[in-house]
Amino acid sequence: MVYDLNQKKTITQNPVPQEKDVFPSLGSWSADGNYIPFLLTREITQPHPLYLYDLKTNSAKKLLDINQNEALKDSSASFNYHNAWVDSQKFLLTSDQTRNYLVDLQGTVSSEPISTSTSEGNNSISLYYFRPLSLAQATSAAMLTYSKIVVNGQQIPFSPTGRVIGFTNNQLITLETPQLPSYNMTENSDLDKQFKAAKTEAEKQAIVIKSLTPTGPSKLHFYSLQGQEQPSFDLNSSGWVVIDAKPRPAHNSLVILERQGFQSTAPARLLEVSLSPSPTIRPIADVSAGIQDGGGLITSAGGFGISQDGAWIVASVVVTYTADSQSQSNITAWNIDSGTAMQLCQSKCGEYEVYNPDQITLR
Repeated sequence: MVYDLNQKKTITQNPVPQEKDVFPSLGSWSADGNYIPFLLTREITQPHPLYLYDLKTNSAKKLLDINQNEALKDSSASFNYHNAWVDSQKFLLTSDQTRNYLVDLQGTVSSEPISTSTSEGNNSISLYYFRPLSLAQATSAAMLTYSKIVVNGQQIPFSPTGRVIGFTNNQLITLETPQLPSYNMTENSDLDKQFKAAKTEAEKQAIVIKSLTPTGPSKLHFYSLQGQEQPSFDLNSSGWVVIDAKPRPAHNSLVILERQGFQSTAPARLLEVSLSPSPTIRPIADVSAGIQDGGGLITSAGGFGISQDGAWIVASVVVTYTADSQSQSNITAWNIDSGTAMQLCQSKCGEYEVYNPDQITLR
């Protein structure tokens, strides 16, 4: 379905006929907000249609069947972190997690894959495109670094600390978080000894919970485009870990999602960090409020979306777990100023995409 947050109403419920045993996946909204592609995956012997929803006509048209296309038929096409619109007419579709093809509004697929990743020593270099940022992210077994960052066409002459979360007020902002502890007993000898010495299940559980407690604060770093670092800001929330952070459009502030420790079912909350005249924090919403049975986990790799006008936060929240370990999720929107929540979808909800062409989205 397509939902208008400002009008608080559903624009369209089912742009294509509903089918059983179909797994849908969403691409990204085009920069002008007119189009969004989505893929329907069926059984391997069945066609996997790629659709394009047109907001202007409030309708969807089939572009092609993935497994009947010459370039894509032997691959498992999907939308992943690389998915982006290169212009108003073409978007990237990833196959086998390695090859990226351009698809236009008529469903024409580029004959050759478009490279968005290279190898450099022991690092895998992936290119991600967001307005106004272009990032070349180098990921090795030890750390994440950036080999190249371009802002508004200008390459910045430094490598920042932490993960880039956005560019606002002429500053590049990064997030540095505590290192995730090792759960492997062979790698963490102290944890192994404590666990073996525990006499009861309660003692073992307490050891695990303590090991999942952050060892230091999360930090926000601010850089000018010349590489001058402004004073960093410690998010000193005792026992809380920053899962994701994004600039709030049209405001000189950030929205952050925190979890109480590294446990996926721990309580979560949303906060706003105002950046001027000096950083201050205020609560927006308790994500876990009123949710029982281990719910309250924000899904989609712990991420969330912010509307382009900076008024709404949207996330998929696990509300309950069933006996067979299946989860049920709501898609919820919170008003950033009032903190009030609005349910966009309840119970068996899938993926979502928030229109905001300037936002870096976790995939």
